[in-house]
Amino acid sequence: VEDKTGSVTIHFQNPEEFVEIDEDDVVGLIIENSNGIFICQKIVWPDIPVKKEFTHTSSNLTCIFAPNVDSEKLSKWIKENKTEQNIVFTNTIDLERLLEDMKNNIKILNYPVNTILQIDKVAIMFLNKNFLDKISAGTSTIQKILQILKKRFVGGKVNYMNKTILDDFFVDTIPDVICIDGAENSEETNYKNTTILLLSQNEKEIYSANLKTRETIKVNLT
Repeated sequence: VEDKTGSVTIHFQNPEEFVEIDEDDVVGLIIENSNGIFICQKIVWPDIPVKKEFTHTSSNLTCIFAPNVDSEKLSKWIKENKTEQNIVFTNTIDLERLLEDMKNNIKILNYPVNTILQIDKVAIMFLNKNFLDKISAGTSTIQKILQILKKRFVGGKVNYMNKTILDDFFVDTIPDVICIDGAENSEETNYKNTTILLLSQNEKEIYSANLKTRETIKVNLT
């Protein structure tokens, strides 16, 4: 390990502890000095503050996350379940035309990729599953997302034409909602007031999130 003052060799008793460590990670180490040999007793990982604020919008606003679904089925569901204000993130064509009569209380936006949007006080991060492939730590998609949340830095290495290109990704703002499209299966979980949504490629599945109550539901379109 190294820092600005120098470097030192650390011995680990359990090699499996290396699995979730990436190059250039910043971690804390609890060390025992055994006759000049430094042995790691514990790794202290970065994490989200325990008292992360539960943020929400001031108005009753519903976000619908529907990257690729049938426009007819989606418009039908929205009309049957409309709220005061609606924002739809989708790549579905013709939706604006089908919801013409709701244009005063609905906004349709192209589904973002690898970015963070701020809606009132709520920060929403949009990532594509392919982006997560650059993260070596963790095995499942959820584990990789937790690495982003905890470290707030992803040191990516992309291979292009036999060249290794550094593609670092910094997360300055801890997101309140993370949406991952292109996942194998839809899934929802929560980690310290951050909602994590995995959106599958199933054209009948969407997520609806009330940003005032922060209640999220999975919807199967019929």
